[in-house]
Amino acid sequence: MSKLTNMSDIIFSRFFNNGISDRFESITECVSTLKGVQSQIYNAAKVSIFNRTKNIHFKEIDSLLDSKKIINGWGQRCTLHFYSTNDWPLIIASHNGYETWFRKKFKHSPGIYIQLYDDVCQLINRGPAFSRSDLDKLQEKYQINNLTQWGGILIDLGLNGLVCNPSTGERNKKYIYAPQWIDTNLPTIDSQQAEIVLMESYFLAYGPATLRDFCHWRNMKVSDAIQILGCCENVLAAFQLHRKTYYVHRNAKSQTMKIPEQFTTMLYRFDPILLAYHDKTWLLDSAYHKLIWQSAGHVNPVLIQNGRFKSLWKMANRNGKIFFHFTLFDTLVKKDLDQVHACCSDLANYLGASAYEVKVS
Repeated sequence: MSKLTNMSDIIFSRFFNNGISDRFESITECVSTLKGVQSQIYNAAKVSIFNRTKNIHFKEIDSLLDSKKIINGWGQRCTLHFYSTNDWPLIIASHNGYETWFRKKFKHSPGIYIQLYDDVCQLINRGPAFSRSDLDKLQEKYQINNLTQWGGILIDLGLNGLVCNPSTGERNKKYIYAPQWIDTNLPTIDSQQAEIVLMESYFLAYGPATLRDFCHWRNMKVSDAIQILGCCENVLAAFQLHRKTYYVHRNAKSQTMKIPEQFTTMLYRFDPILLAYHDKTWLLDSAYHKLIWQSAGHVNPVLIQNGRFKSLWKMANRNGKIFFHFTLFDTLVKKDLDQVHACCSDLANYLGASAYEVKVS
């Protein structure tokens, strides 16, 4: 694609570059290209990866976590993500000096925060794993109700490369002291260089997009992003459309390959592409935004066909059978509905269900 002529070019390019209309060859390629898949809902992250990866098995992700090729740790937006182990140093470096919401609670008593942080570090480095209950004594000492609610101090530790989640069944109760768990020493990366890599990676996987979109994804001020952009301009192509400037990496698939326009995908909760843009009108009219992007950061599942939003959907697993329910906002002809059934069948099989049922309303 040499230029953008309309919004459809942007829409199809985004789905293409993001691995949705043309899937990645492996899980690690998917996670690394996207520079993280939000994973605070563990199985939702697995569905996001499934939607972008060829020939994938549900247990492969656990295997990659166990083999330490993928990290489940805190990163973008102070939430849990799957990251490739090679990319985790980028995330750590890009958050150097970042003040989390937990640290801001100690704005008027920074010394107490430093002492608390040091006490937690001494506690967790005694072994490769620890639990929330191990921190209870510190809660009493500092008279804090919950050190780990919504992540709490674990976010601070994670962004400093000290804590991540295991891939065991107790992942919500147990945490890993990362320096002992990871066999090899992670490289130290300059924070400015990390930001350059993340910007280039964003426009590779999520472009074409505006600088404002990048700032939304990265939680960054536009003034700071402009400085980084100056270091990336040689690898980015810029386009003007509707008085906006869109950027895309020159090596993005959409720049060199034919872009598919016929595809069906069922994006699940907190899907990466649904979190990546400030301007959401590319997907649907602003009057309907609250259907997908709800309060407290919740993001609902959507059915996309040929680049268009067609339906909200949800699923429930009852005794090994998955029930899919679609709430349509556009007409589905028979061939479209057949594609939906095929997607449901593939997803149910991936999730290990014995059977599935589809309801459309």
